[in-house]
Amino acid sequence: MPNYKVYWSKRYHVSGIAKIEADSVTEAEEIVREHIGDYEGPMQYDPHGDTVSTLYEVETYKRGE
Repeated sequence: MPNYKVYWSKRYHVSGIAKIEADSVTEAEEIVREHIGDYEGPMQYDPHGDTVSTLYEVETYKRGE
């Protein structure tokens, strides 16, 4: 049975704005990436709905081939 790489995106996502004290834009972004799981924000609706699209088939190798 073939395997496929599939991209997915859910209809709803959470986003927000955080006030970050940092020495540069790069440092501020790094801090947010490190703590992104701690943030809360409003659930937002994506009008495009759930998205699923196949990117490509993944080759599988069987032992002995």
